[in-house]
Amino acid sequence: MKAGDNRRDLILLMLILLIGILFMIFAGQAALNTEDVWYVQADVGSNINLTESYSADKLSFAPVKANIMTPEEWYESFLTPGEGAPEAETVPTIDAGTTLTPAPTAPGTPTQVIQTTIPSPTAVINPTNTPVIIIPKPTSQPPKTSVDLRITNDDGSGAYTVGDTVVYTVIASNNGPNPITGATITDALPSQVTQWDWACTALVSASGCDPVAGSASNFSDTVNIHSGGSIQYTVTAYTNPAATSNLTHTAVISFPSSYTDPNPGDNTAADTDTPVFSSDLGVTLTDNATDYVPGNTTRYVLTVTNYGPSNVTGAAITDNRPALISLWGWCVAPCTAVPNTTGNLMDTFNLASGASRTYYIAANIDGAALVDLVNTASSSAATDPAAGNDSDSDTDTIITSNTLPNGDIGTNKDNLTDTVPTGGSITLTLGTSITVTGADLGNPDLVYYELPSGPGIAMDEVVLEISDGYNWYTILNWGDGNADAYTNIAIPLAVPPNATTCSGEPDNCNIDATLLYNSNGVAIDLDYLVPPGTYYYVRVNAPSGDSGDGCDVDALYVIP
Repeated sequence: MKAGDNRRDLILLMLILLIGILFMIFAGQAALNTEDVWYVQADVGSNINLTESYSADKLSFAPVKANIMTPEEWYESFLTPGEGAPEAETVPTIDAGTTLTPAPTAPGTPTQVIQTTIPSPTAVINPTNTPVIIIPKPTSQPPKTSVDLRITNDDGSGAYTVGDTVVYTVIASNNGPNPITGATITDALPSQVTQWDWACTALVSASGCDPVAGSASNFSDTVNIHSGGSIQYTVTAYTNPAATSNLTHTAVISFPSSYTDPNPGDNTAADTDTPVFSSDLGVTLTDNATDYVPGNTTRYVLTVTNYGPSNVTGAAITDNRPALISLWGWCVAPCTAVPNTTGNLMDTFNLASGASRTYYIAANIDGAALVDLVNTASSSAATDPAAGNDSDSDTDTIITSNTLPNGDIGTNKDNLTDTVPTGGSITLTLGTSITVTGADLGNPDLVYYELPSGPGIAMDEVVLEISDGYNWYTILNWGDGNADAYTNIAIPLAVPPNATTCSGEPDNCNIDATLLYNSNGVAIDLDYLVPPGTYYYVRVNAPSGDSGDGCDVDALYVIP
């Protein structure tokens, strides 16, 4: 190879190397003008506004993208709270209102050129070769209206009676200096309250209050109150009879976000009451009888009622067996089997307000009894405010028979009479009992023979009763002025021959024999007058309004 050829090859190689170096320089410059790839955590907590930036080399404005930093040490230090930025040039703070324009670029170099005016920044951070971050000044808020709201809440007591009503007075007011529109009064229904009524009155310069009645929900009302105005609510709360804990009632007044209250401590008012229990127990005792016959049985119904207002716990009932009852048994209704015992009835129980507890008592009466039968039951409760109705007694009068020295019982008349003195009575045992079914209507069952007065009788004032051994039923009442239905002497009566009548049932009124049973008997149809049953006794009473001669009895005849 010739020496000239070697020189040419060396020159060509150097030229190629020079071109490569120039290409690398231009390529690097172009790379500096292209967008870098930055990696940023979604929430780095650096308090930096990442919405605007300026490029470091050209001061051109461009949005910051999600990926803004490489290498990874910027992710760990520059954008991590509490970490410092890498050492960098000190860049002066850019004042608000400064207009930035990009620096000149080399001819032919592509770039994005945006001119902008910087908003009010608080800081500019410009490390070497990093974007300039601008933090704009926060937007200012309009001023709020000042109102001094206040609410009060009181029932005038430190205690409440469980199951009773509690009345609160709630007053919402505005002490100014400005009026308020849209204030809200709220009150959560306490757990001890079943329902409540809210009545409202706008006392001064207020409007918008709305009453509610019979509500079992929380209360809320939106109102308008001028400066110096107020609204009064009257709250009637119905407490639960089963409540056992303190009753706290809390009223709150609040305001929209466009208002401010310099004294919020009086925007809530709570009233707390301790529970007081009150359970009024009432006792009733009856055997549904007014009389008794020795050796008979009777059946008592004993009822204890809690008239409230509170539920009662641990109440007691006692019924000591009367001496005239030889054997008895009791059970809590409903029941059918009653065990026999000679012990006293004693029981304890819980009873809700308004509820009752009933006992059935079956009793055998001593056959040797000679006096009235009295049975007394009583209840007790620690919270009973009224003791007057805590006990009850049932008294039955013993039935003892008298005799008619001259008159007859259960037989026909014999014109031998006995007189019952005015205001007195006699009790007789029928020789033959009378069974009333209620089906034998229209046929008499018993005849009362008065003193004969020729053809007919001079009817005395008299009251006749019959008994089944437990109760007496009136079957004739001559002298009260009311017609005695279902007898043969119902008034008015035409009495021949003088055509006078017995209207008003006067004493010793003459009744014609044609109207009577067997000429001088008063016939009575019991099926209309008494309940079905068997009747053993008859009682003859001479009313105190009689003229003074009493009433006469010839005979009492049971019609077969």
